[in-house]
Amino acid sequence: MPPPVDLALERVIRRNTVILGSTFAIGWAVIQLQSALTAITTEVLTGETAVAGVGSALFIVALGLVAVPAGRLMDRVGRGPVLALGFLAAAAASGVLFVAVEYRLVPLFFAALVALGLGLGTVNLARVGAADMAPPDKRASRVGRVLLGAAVGAILGPIVFSPLLSNRTGDPSSLAAPWIVAAALAAIGSGVV
Repeated sequence: MPPPVDLALERVIRRNTVILGSTFAIGWAVIQLQSALTAITTEVLTGETAVAGVGSALFIVALGLVAVPAGRLMDRVGRGPVLALGFLAAAAASGVLFVAVEYRLVPLFFAALVALGLGLGTVNLARVGAADMAPPDKRASRVGRVLLGAAVGAILGPIVFSPLLSNRTGDPSSLAAPWIVAAALAAIGSGVV
């Protein structure tokens, strides 16, 4: 016979799973924006088609490299503060991306993409929090629910950002505006955590 379920604990776990899934959705909405804009913006800012993938590559490398140090920091201070910090880093990076694109500051653009990758890579560790809370027999289910947030964010991201991109031209100002919305979303993500 399985051990009795602590209903209060189960409610907390469910609530936290929803929070983690929501943060994942917000993070992935911003990741979708990065995916849609970075290559185009790189080409517009540099005037070179050959380097269009550099910005996305920098973002992805940073996204992966931050996992170990962010995970270790989470082990020391807890998941919540580090997830909030990741969102704040993503919000700041998005604000810097706005400035870099608006004023055609290519090195700052690339540096901000790295910072965005570090912030959102930290946010991607939200799925681990779901596994931490759940008993072994429910870990896969809880992680799956949080990962569902990524799908929601991937779907909602284009809906949120498409009005800002519908009349996009080769002018950097039209490519900069979505980053202000991304900064606001990331700040909201920090608040949700």
